[in-house]
Parts: sequence; C-alpha cells; structure tokens
Amino acid sequence: MAEFRVISIGTLSHNPLWGERGDVRAAHATTTLIDAGDAKILVDPSLPEQVLVPRLAERSGLKPDAITHVFLTNFHPMRRRGLAAFDEAQWLVGELAREAIGAQLVEKFREAEGAGDADLAVTLRSEIAALQRCKAAPDKIAPGVALFPLPGVTPGSCGLLVP
Repeated sequence: MAEFRVISIGTLSHNPLWGERGDVRAAHATTTLIDAGDAKILVDPSLPEQVLVPRLAERSGLKPDAITHVFLTNFHPMRRRGLAAFDEAQWLVGELAREAIGAQLVEKFREAEGAGDADLAVTLRSEIAALQRCKAAPDKIAPGVALFPLPGVTPGSCGLLVP
C-alpha cells in the first residue's frame, strides 16, 4: 500500500484575509512524497533545489537519486523550482496540461523569434526542453497511485489518488 508524507507545506506570498500586503513570504506549493514500494514519487518540487534537497533528507531520509518519479500537478513554474535536482527520475505531468502548455510555449517562442527578442526566445526554449522531458502521466503511476483530473484555472491539472 502506498504511503505519503508532506515534505513542505505550501504557502501564499501574502494572505489578504490577514491584512497582509505585498510579498511577506516566498510562495510555494505543497511538496509531497509518495512511497509506493519500488516507486518513490515526489509531487510538485516547488522549493528551490538548495532548500528542497536538505528538506527531503530531513523529512524522509532520501536523497534526490532515490526519487523514481516527479509528478507535476501542472506545469506552472512555481510547481517545479526544484525539478533539476531529480535528473535521474522520470518527470510526469498530465497529458492535457502537457499539450495545452506545449502549444502555448511554441507559439510564444515563434513570436519572440519573429520579434527578435533573443532573451525571451532562450527562456522559452528552456521551458520547451523541460516540458519535452516531462512524459504524459499514465492513469496508474504505481500500484495504488492513480491519476485524478482536477478542476481549476490551469488546463489539464491533475492530482494523484492514494488509498
């Protein structure tokens, strides 16, 4: 049976309900580790690599090379700040999210090249390479870990169901 552990609880940069204005803290998504036997799945590596790697070790005793899969609930940059630390893992994202963002990135890349914006074109080329590295997540990632479509503002967002 799959088990999970929260590596880092996400937070808003500020909470207007608390009267906060501007960036009070660094916003990041919740990062979760799912241990499904041979599969060690890290969901949304949102913290920067230099923060996430020690936090992963502190909370799970694992190093980045022990992670077999990284699952992104969507391709938003905030969800993947620490992604590069898991170069040996298989990177996964929902198929609809992959298709939707891929088309947008390619279109923006062509526009940047056409406008002669070399800096933006380099950034977009890097984003496209990261997305190409991400495979479309299968319906079942590991025993007891299933893909679950989520409603929201980001097309194709998905979560994982763990019994």
